[in-house]
Amino acid sequence: MIERDSELARSIEKLEFPRLVSYLKTLCQTELGEKYLDGLPFFSSKVGLETEYKLVDQAHSLAVRNVFPDLTGARDVRPALAHASKEGSFLQGKELHLISVLLHVVDAVRKSLLKQRTELPEISELAFHLYPDSILEFNIARAVDDEGNIRDDASKELQRIRTSLNRNRGNLRKSIISIARSYSDLDYSEDDIFTQRDGRFVLPVKAEFKRQLPGLIHGASATGQTVFIEPSEAVDLNNEIISLQFEEQREIEKILHELTARIR
Repeated sequence: MIERDSELARSIEKLEFPRLVSYLKTLCQTELGEKYLDGLPFFSSKVGLETEYKLVDQAHSLAVRNVFPDLTGARDVRPALAHASKEGSFLQGKELHLISVLLHVVDAVRKSLLKQRTELPEISELAFHLYPDSILEFNIARAVDDEGNIRDDASKELQRIRTSLNRNRGNLRKSIISIARSYSDLDYSEDDIFTQRDGRFVLPVKAEFKRQLPGLIHGASATGQTVFIEPSEAVDLNNEIISLQFEEQREIEKILHELTARIR
């Protein structure tokens, strides 16, 4: 057996097979294809070789006619599927989007191959090993955008939360701008600007005025000449926004759990 293996290794070396595999990898459309080439099987039976030759010949025919299936976007999602199989786990939006894209590619490739059943029967048979899921693809695409972000209308509750968030952020921004202008007019600050500290809107105020202004101090500049104050008028709105952000995150995780459960 050892002698046979060494003979095979010598034959592979003489045929420059690794070089051929490296070249074939440059023609692959997907990472999955490249991984398959790393473990490319050898056929010792005449029947197996003839079957593979027919597949290669028919694949070449597809390429020559420029009707080879487009695999753009297909990625190896096996790590994500392994993670999804664990009870209580959930996939992130980007992982779900990749699965949705793969399902779309699978469906397109299956349809493309089935169109060749008359002319290229052997290669078209591969279509029956592909299992699209248009419902899952639709449900993911409806909830997750191309960047992996959860869409506003992924659920009625998320839409309500984000509508409230946008409204409150707009109101807070108007309030903060108004206060910043008044502070600047009174020379409490250098400019009518505002910033954020720990997710809360604050105003940079000259340190000598910090006890004259109602609000919460959220730190100071490196020089100590400026302190960052959250005006008392903005506290309630800031609190409401943070509360809504927690609600948003809980709803997003709920949606991700539900989509992952459909895959599991």
